[in-house]
Amino acid sequence: MGNFAVGKEKAVEILQLLQDGGWNIWGDLSASSKRAEDVLRENSTSASDVLRAYSSLIKAESYAPRWRIAEHLIIRIAALLEPDDRQSLLDCVIDHVRLMVGPAVAEIKAYAFLREGTAPKASSDEAFNFITWQSDHPEWLRRNRAAGLLAWIVDETGTFRKLAVKLAFSMGEGNAPELFCGILDRLSLQNPENLWDSLTVSVNLENVCTECRHVSRLAVLYRIAQRAASLGSSSAKEVAIAVSGLFRAGTIELPADEAAMFIPNWSRCVESELNALRELGLLTSEVQSTVTEIASKTCAPLTIDDAWMLERLVSTGFSQPPNKIFNRWEARVRFALNCALFRYASNRDFQQIESVLRIFNPSLPERTLTPNFNSLGNVILDAVSKGTNYGNVVENGESFLLNYVEILEGDENHEMQHIEVIAVLASSATNKRSFFLPSTSAFFRSRETPALELHGSTHETCWHLSPQLAFFGSFTPGFPLRSFAELVGAGDHDFSRVNWRLGRMTNMRYHGRPVREGCLLSVRKSAVIFPEGKKLAWIIRVNGEVVTMVDSNNNQLF
Repeated sequence: MGNFAVGKEKAVEILQLLQDGGWNIWGDLSASSKRAEDVLRENSTSASDVLRAYSSLIKAESYAPRWRIAEHLIIRIAALLEPDDRQSLLDCVIDHVRLMVGPAVAEIKAYAFLREGTAPKASSDEAFNFITWQSDHPEWLRRNRAAGLLAWIVDETGTFRKLAVKLAFSMGEGNAPELFCGILDRLSLQNPENLWDSLTVSVNLENVCTECRHVSRLAVLYRIAQRAASLGSSSAKEVAIAVSGLFRAGTIELPADEAAMFIPNWSRCVESELNALRELGLLTSEVQSTVTEIASKTCAPLTIDDAWMLERLVSTGFSQPPNKIFNRWEARVRFALNCALFRYASNRDFQQIESVLRIFNPSLPERTLTPNFNSLGNVILDAVSKGTNYGNVVENGESFLLNYVEILEGDENHEMQHIEVIAVLASSATNKRSFFLPSTSAFFRSRETPALELHGSTHETCWHLSPQLAFFGSFTPGFPLRSFAELVGAGDHDFSRVNWRLGRMTNMRYHGRPVREGCLLSVRKSAVIFPEGKKLAWIIRVNGEVVTMVDSNNNQLF
């Protein structure tokens, strides 16, 4: 015990030496001071013993405020106090705080209105709101995963459909309203009447037509109403007419001197969309001025440039490129653009505007993923590297591939590889290389729905995918061309459409990206009867470069 007593005396001397040097010992000053305080507490069974050791230090303190000394000592001795002593100490602290704050009865009463008429939200509602907020997270991976989760929640549970409807056709900013529009649009395509009934009980559609001034959201509402109206819903027909009546009947002509309009730096995140709108004759200097006006209001009290710079810094803080597609700033610019175009859009083009400014994949491939799919990516890359047998590439078991698209991680340098296979009809007499490839113009992008009623060229077999980044996934399986299906005698049930996503990458460059992701369209071999003199041939591309064109007998035709 004598050694402990001497040790504590030495510990006090060390702390006193630091205190005399003007250092604040009532905190985590250094490892030495912390060790000295630990010595004071070791083998002590009573808080009073520890306080007695500190007494000379408390008396000698000239700079530290008394509350800091008290706070520090409470932390050091709390574990040694009896329950009654802890309660007494807590009462003293509360009384001290009450003394500093003073009577707050008047202040509490003044802000009581914040609690009036508001019931606490259910935890599930808060969770839904949190996931909705995640769709505007600075990281793309989190934004996209939140979108997929929202699609599942609204589709599978139905519990939050009312909230989704209200947000979808509101004037709220951010990605969430557009995502809910995409989810509801897809649900309407699957069951128009059921979705329309959900809309009518979830939101006052008359108020939506009066208050919503967002072109894309109104265009989605119009499509949903049109589908239900085609099945006999009178209320849907009325809403479709009302939405259509919000837009002018005539179109706006683009003056020739505005063809090379200046695009501000802060709006270059949607430069491709602005160019597409210009080609449609929908972008004028007046529209651009209106966009700037609306953006200024949404950024207030900051200027547009200051708000833009702030968002760029947020992106950088989350290790995201400041110009990453669909980020928070782009959502704000798209909002301003949609609101600005409302004043100038016509009945002929408001749906085209929605198509240009769409941020989601209308097919929602996120909801049709095939788990543990055995993709052909490695098989195709192996065949390309050897340049010999493509038999396993063009046929998939009992089916012919019509379109195959996949992006996967390469084996050697871990670079992403983009594989594309497209089937075309060729002359059965062709067995030698040709200098020309047949055209493949029947394609669609990830944020588009192809015009399935069109036929395409006589040698083409399908609408094939040209992938682009989109919420809910980029890989929509291709669609068979009606002309091809009729030519070979295949019915809808003979075609198979599959999409998949496997694994997540962990390297810094592609962090969170799927190890492999893709889609395919195939047709059952037994259902295909080729016209005389025709056969299938497959164009194979890797990273955009044509590798070869082969037939089922492994003849290389290009």
